[in-house]
Amino acid sequence: MVPKSFPTFCGTVDFVFTNRYEQRNLKMSITLQPRLLSEKEASTYTCMSRSFLRQARMSGNRDNHTPAPPFIKIGRAVRYDKADLDTWLNSFVKQTHLYEQGVA
Repeated sequence: MVPKSFPTFCGTVDFVFTNRYEQRNLKMSITLQPRLLSEKEASTYTCMSRSFLRQARMSGNRDNHTPAPPFIKIGRAVRYDKADLDTWLNSFVKQTHLYEQGVA
């Protein structure tokens, strides 16, 4: 078996060839992982509610508010890039307990 991966716009396509020389025995296993997530998928991915994503998107980045994750608007559709969500999640300070930064 010779596995090969080919990048595409929506993700990576994996081809698994059972027999290199005979096309009649060719099997393909296609696994697509979308790069852009819908609002519902983004809320599941970040463990934040859809309501938070909507409100943060509408209010923008204001003082004393959690900043909104970057989003893409395609017509009426709102999409979130997985890499942007990862960067946004990593931008927050990780704490072991609340007293690290003097917050009681």
